[in-house]
Amino acid sequence: MILGFLSWSLLGILLGLIATLIWAIVMILTKRKFDEVTLILAESKEKLKNSQRDIEAEKRDALLKIKDEIHKKRQDFETEIKRGRADLDRLHSKLNEKFESLEKREMAFDELRNELQQKERRLLRMDDALRADEAKIKTMYTDLTVKLERISNLTKDEARALLLESLEAEVKMSNQKMDCQS
Repeated sequence: MILGFLSWSLLGILLGLIATLIWAIVMILTKRKFDEVTLILAESKEKLKNSQRDIEAEKRDALLKIKDEIHKKRQDFETEIKRGRADLDRLHSKLNEKFESLEKREMAFDELRNELQQKERRLLRMDDALRADEAKIKTMYTDLTVKLERISNLTKDEARALLLESLEAEVKMSNQKMDCQS
C-alpha cells in the first residue's frame, strides 16, 4: 500500500507536474500568441496611423492642387476678362469714330442738300424769268412783224430777218442781266 500510495502520489505528482507543464506550455503559447496579437495590433495601429497620415498628406496635396488650379483658372478668367474688355473698348472706340464720321457725313449731306435746294430755287426763278421773257419775245416778235409789214411794205422774209436781229440783241441783253444777277 505504501507502494500503492507512493505510486498514487507519484502518479498524482507526475500528473500535477504534467498538468503544470501543459499549463506552462499553454501559457507560454498563449503569451506568444498574445504577444503576436499585440504586435500585430501595434503594427496595425502604426499602419493605420501611417495610412491616416498618408491620406491627410494626399488630402492636403489634393487641396493645394485644387487651390492652385482654382487660382490659375481665376487668373486665366481675369486675363480673358481684361482681354475682352480691351476688345470691347477698342470696338467701342471704332464705333464712336464711325458714328462721328457718319455725323460729319450727314452734316455735309445736309449742307449739300441745302445748297442744291437753293440752286434749284434759283434755277426755277431763272426758268420762270426765261419763260416770261420768251413769252414777251414772242408777243414782241408778232407785234414787230405786223408793224414792220405795215410800215415798210417789206416782204415777210425781210421783216423776219430784221426781227431776228432785234430779238438776238434783246436776248443778249437778257443774258447779260441774268449773268449779273447770279
